[in-house]
Amino acid sequence: NVSSHGMRLLTDGLWKCDTNVIVQSSEYELWARAKVIYCQPFSDRTFAIGLELTTRTGGWIIRSSTL
Repeated sequence: NVSSHGMRLLTDGLWKCDTNVIVQSSEYELWARAKVIYCQPFSDRTFAIGLELTTRTGGWIIRSSTL
């Protein structure tokens, strides 16, 4: 789940709210700084985290505007 302002990701670890992270695309061509907004249990071993994008590369801005 991705938008121009944030995303929801699944992870196997617990994340604290307000943690700053760097998100990269699988081919490392796009990156963004983000802040963890929430972390919720998703299944027995998985958590869903909500990220608010705080800084994005130009390519990320262009590609996310077409979503």
